[in-house]
Amino acid sequence: FENITYSVKVKIAENGTLTILRNLSGSFIAGNMMALMGPSGSGKSTLLDVLSGRKTGGKIDGSIRFNGKKPTSSDLKRMVGYVEQFDTLVDELTVSQMLSYTAALKLPKQTTPEEREERVEEVIKMLGLGSCRDTVIGSALVRGISGGQAKRVNIGLALVTRPKVLFLDEPTSGLDSRTADEVVELVRQLAHGGMRTVVCTIHAPTGRSFAKFDDLHMLHD
Repeated sequence: FENITYSVKVKIAENGTLTILRNLSGSFIAGNMMALMGPSGSGKSTLLDVLSGRKTGGKIDGSIRFNGKKPTSSDLKRMVGYVEQFDTLVDELTVSQMLSYTAALKLPKQTTPEEREERVEEVIKMLGLGSCRDTVIGSALVRGISGGQAKRVNIGLALVTRPKVLFLDEPTSGLDSRTADEVVELVRQLAHGGMRTVVCTIHAPTGRSFAKFDDLHMLHD
């Protein structure tokens, strides 16, 4: 990406425009896990949203290319997986049901039930979720899977489409240091083992977690 600038119309801002990202350039490499760091308000999550095509409002200037080509919106949907900071899971469903439900929504209509189930099994194995596949997600009132397992399932929702690029917004948020380190190691394996381009926004990682990243992009206010 090159000279990315993102601005929105705000009445209280000077000239009625608030610039959130200004002239950002960089590159991400397949098979590497990139840390995207910076203080609160520096635009880390906004940059991920812009690069993944999730920003529908505001004005975006600059160039975004995947393998040297400008992607279409359909290219982005096919190539990019996005993991939200907060888990987007249904409490009453089991792990396998949650993944199956997501596969039914995200995979092409011509995908057969057998192919969808094969994709779900692939994700369960990849993320080490076999032991909790039939356990409900749970909630504050209903006992279910652990926080670390929930984070893995949330990552799995993005992996059912086999994306070439995986963006994760604060994947260690809300986790204790040990579980956070385990999640970062898992994400590292997803990058190195699958030759995926993986980019994580991350805040105050442990030394062990930080050492697992291959590269770093630092944003500032």
